Amino acid sequence: MTSRPFEAFKTRSLPREFGVVRARAAADVALSEGPEAFLREVGAPPAPHLHDRIERALARYARLRGAYDETMDRWERVFWGDGESTPDERVAVERERREVSERRAKPTDIFGFLSKEHLVPPVKFETPPPEDARTRWHHELAEPERLYGFVESSAAEEFPRVERSATVRGPGTVEYLLRFRSPSPHLSDRATARVYEPVDIDANTDGDVDLPTLVFHSGWGMFDDQLTYWPEEESVARALAPEGYRVILPDAPWHGRRELLGRYSGEPYIARAPVGLFTLYSAAALETAVLTDWARTEGAPAVGVGGVSLG
Repeated sequence: MTSRPFEAFKTRSLPREFGVVRARAAADVALSEGPEAFLREVGAPPAPHLHDRIERALARYARLRGAYDETMDRWERVFWGDGESTPDERVAVERERREVSERRAKPTDIFGFLSKEHLVPPVKFETPPPEDARTRWHHELAEPERLYGFVESSAAEEFPRVERSATVRGPGTVEYLLRFRSPSPHLSDRATARVYEPVDIDANTDGDVDLPTLVFHSGWGMFDDQLTYWPEEESVARALAPEGYRVILPDAPWHGRRELLGRYSGEPYIARAPVGLFTLYSAAALETAVLTDWARTEGAPAVGVGGVSLG
C-alpha cells in the first residue's frame, strides 16, 4: 500500500486550498467594501467578470462570519467568564464552536470558485527590504541568543501570569486552555495553548498533580483547534493523556487562535520572511519556557518538548 497517489493529489490541491484561505482572510477586512476592494486585499488582479459571483460570496461569508462571532461570544462567556456552567453545556458549546470555526476558517464552498477560476496568490507578501532588515536586526544577527533567551537575572520577573479556562470533557481526557501575554518583545498578542489531562488524576499533598508533561508544537499553517480534526490532538494529546500524561499543544505565533486579521493561520511566517521566520522561532522559544515553568509549578516531575515540521 503506497501513499503516493494521495500525496500527488494533495500537492496538486494545495494552491487552491491556500487560495481559499487567502480569500477568506481578505474577506475579514474587506467584507463590505465590494469586489474591487476585496480583490485588492486578496492580492489578486482585477476580475470584473467575477464581480457578481464575488458579491454573492461575500454576502454568504458575512452570514457565516456573523454566526461565528455570535458563537465565539457565547463560548468566551462559558469558558472565560465568571458565570456557572454545567459539563454538558461546555461540551455542547465547544462542539458548536469547532464546527463553525472550521466552516469559517476554510470556506471552500464559498470561495472555491475564485481560486479555481482566477489567479489568487497563496501568500500576500510583505517582504522587508534586505538592507532595512539588516539594519533593524543587526544586534540579533550578531548575537542570536538575544532572540532565544531571557535575561537570566530577571527571567522570573519576566514570566507572565498564566490564566486557565474552564474545563471540557474530551474522549478520555479533561481539556482546558491556557493564555498569557507573550514574553516576546517582538509580539504584542496573547499566547494560547490547549491542555489535555487524564480524567482520573490525584493531587499530591501540596495540591499539585504529578503528571509528566509534553509540550508539543504543530506544523506551519495548522489551524489547531479551530478545526474539528487536528492531527496532533488525535495522535498525540488524546493518545497520551489517558495513559497518565499531560500534553500541552501551543498555538504558534500567528496560528490558530492567534491568527492576525487579514491573514490566514501562519501566513505572516512566510509573508514576512526572512524576518517572519526568526520572529516566530524566537517567540515560540520564550513561550515554551513559560509553559515549561507553568507545568513544573503544577507538579510535573518531568517536562519534554517536541513537535512536528515547523514545531
